[in-house]
Amino acid sequence: MLDAITKPNKVPRTGAITTRLLQQSTNLKQVKLTDVSFQGKFILWGNPEDSNFIQSVQTATGLSLPRQCGEVSEKGPYRAIWANPKRWYLICEEQNETELAERLADSGQIHMSVTDGQCCFHLKGPSAVDLLKKGCSLNFNDTHFATGQCLQTRLAITKVFLHRKGADSFDIYVERSYSEYIWGWLLDAAKEYSS
Repeated sequence: MLDAITKPNKVPRTGAITTRLLQQSTNLKQVKLTDVSFQGKFILWGNPEDSNFIQSVQTATGLSLPRQCGEVSEKGPYRAIWANPKRWYLICEEQNETELAERLADSGQIHMSVTDGQCCFHLKGPSAVDLLKKGCSLNFNDTHFATGQCLQTRLAITKVFLHRKGADSFDIYVERSYSEYIWGWLLDAAKEYSS
């Protein structure tokens, strides 16, 4: 049973991006920018050398935790993103958040919900890579940043995780306190793609 500390917040959520900024994204033609922040997001801590930890997470979620930088694993409604050697982000759709919280609590592993503290924006389109290159020093060549990988980097001098979902499709994870700044930067950087 979930206690008050691990139970997801039942208060109606509000997005971090104002309606005015959301509406501005509808003018983009060669890229599409959407706010997908209401996914369930958790940080999980543990020792990957501890077989009991690895097994309990796999039993609870079905996930084999990624072991190296850039790796992502997915199973059913859950996704695990490598953050550092002893920390992972676990992501699910909004409707699966309570279930994932319960599974993590039942597994007895150290975790914390960051659903309301982290935003996620989805950027896709034929100019998505060119847009990201304006504020990011990553090499977007497929051999350095392949589809399926998630890398921590700086975008417009702000720390983000970029999850490459396809050749021109990205999830951008950013702390909520920087979300309007990054959204505004993306809109500004995409102006040349709005006609």
